[in-house]
Amino acid sequence: MDRDHVAPATTALIIIVGTTILSVVGHIAYAVAFSTKRVVAAYGRTRLGIDAVLGVFFAVVVLKLPTSRT
Repeated sequence: MDRDHVAPATTALIIIVGTTILSVVGHIAYAVAFSTKRVVAAYGRTRLGIDAVLGVFFAVVVLKLPTSRT
């Protein structure tokens, strides 16, 4: 590792603060978007299907984990 090309501490701080702001803004946007009556109603209609698909997906993943070669 070449020690002559180390980024200053302010760069790390800017990255941490920037990604934190992006994360907070993104989660607030999800909360607002998914709390509208239209989205809540759509989820209510499709909940069983979504749960079934996710259940099958995670079951397959859990069964494949012990047999993976990596």
